[in-house]
Amino acid sequence: MVKKCSVKEIDISLSKIILVISIGTAFCFGGILLNQPILIVLGGITFLFLLTRKFAYVDADGLVNVKDFRMFKKYEKWPYEDIESIRFEDELSMDDCLIRFERSLDAKSYTFSKEDALEIIKATKEKNPKIKQHLH
Repeated sequence: MVKKCSVKEIDISLSKIILVISIGTAFCFGGILLNQPILIVLGGITFLFLLTRKFAYVDADGLVNVKDFRMFKKYEKWPYEDIESIRFEDELSMDDCLIRFERSLDAKSYTFSKEDALEIIKATKEKNPKIKQHLH
């Protein structure tokens, strides 16, 4: 199976953006007012959170969740054997659909193009026939 990437990145909510900017600004101002360079560095590091990109792809081994922190990447792999069910919802738009991958106590939802989603559904059934599929 060819690697199928999610259509869009996971967006960071506005409340998290405001929280991170507030914390980073507080650290920076505290470092300037208290003459503590370490607080200025911590403030700068908190702003790096805003540069984080999150996306996923499905390949021959299963689902791979990627967090790109610009300086390094974190990969979380879900092999087909660990995935218990897949929910496929195509009511999002004309071109895209939502696929929700579920395992024991965790679940992840990603947007894929409809063509890729149909291939993913077919491949998951071939790799692990025990996966429950819910098509909506």
